[in-house]
Amino acid sequence: MALSEVGAGSQRAVGDNSADSLAVAFPANVGAGRLLIAAGAAFLGGGGPASIIVTDTLGTSYVVLSAVSGDLRVFVAYGVSPSGGANTITMNPSGAATGNFMAIDEFSGQHATPLDVDGGSSTGVAQSAQSDDLTTLTTDDLIIGVMSHVSADTAITEGGSYTLIGEQESNANQAGSVVFRLVTTAQAYTVNWTTVGNVDWIVYTAAFKPAAAEPAAMASVGPGQEPYARNVKSREARGLLVGAFPRRTTSGSHRRRVE
Repeated sequence: MALSEVGAGSQRAVGDNSADSLAVAFPANVGAGRLLIAAGAAFLGGGGPASIIVTDTLGTSYVVLSAVSGDLRVFVAYGVSPSGGANTITMNPSGAATGNFMAIDEFSGQHATPLDVDGGSSTGVAQSAQSDDLTTLTTDDLIIGVMSHVSADTAITEGGSYTLIGEQESNANQAGSVVFRLVTTAQAYTVNWTTVGNVDWIVYTAAFKPAAAEPAAMASVGPGQEPYARNVKSREARGLLVGAFPRRTTSGSHRRRVE
């Protein structure tokens, strides 16, 4: 069974705020046993949130993949709905976050253990192109990517091979963009965006495998194990250092953004 987006985009939703948490509701009831995706970012002065917890009204158990750079933490969260019905996903960063962004979507046809590859993160300073690379291990994967930045408001454009789930270009709360792509071949992929202005950015990516996942090459694994790998990328080798970009400063409820 192949992975597919439920409702051909009708279940996409996005939100942002300047509060301790952010809740985004699906436009219609989700189905039971569906792959639910939430991805976004949270800003907190002093080094970013230590973690982000993701929950929903159906009691779905979410795995949260995340990374921090400066005062900004980005994340990709996934879980399989235990039942169907109306559903709202909530992101809850540790500490009193002063800016949140999240986009959500629903997919079907996932493997019993959905994650194929944790692509990890990449960062950049004062750049108008943002990207992260990952290599899928099975055919017919779903790739998810999230990009966020701490700079002035700017237009964001996703790469031509990717479909937008949700986006916020204003940094009044927290800017960000979440995209997906359904691919057929197990190989290296680049998840990418461009911005009109130069920004200090961070990107996180992950890939999910279908129910009938076929590995690109058979590997020797022990009983009860399955092929799995986290993309190992040397940020030093790529010149990308987590925490390298300048932090926004806070003063009460107002923040000065990097120009």
